[in-house]
Amino acid sequence: MHHPAEDIISEALASTDEDCVLHLFSKLCTDMENSTLSASILRCLERHDRIGTEIWRAEIVSKALMSENIEMQDCMYRNFGVITV
Repeated sequence: MHHPAEDIISEALASTDEDCVLHLFSKLCTDMENSTLSASILRCLERHDRIGTEIWRAEIVSKALMSENIEMQDCMYRNFGVITV
């Protein structure tokens, strides 16, 4: 399944400072106040091959799994092998 946001993510990574973009993605996909949006962003990021560094991915996975929000946890469990280190 292809989501239009995947194209936006690819363009963002290709068009600017990758560290800055990864920082923004990290903030967006671990925002517990907007957990539905965060889970959606996580799903889109998971579809990319090895985005970010292993440390960056581990931090994202850790934060999502520690979340009290079941949608975020479910997102990680269902797709754990794709974004993990």
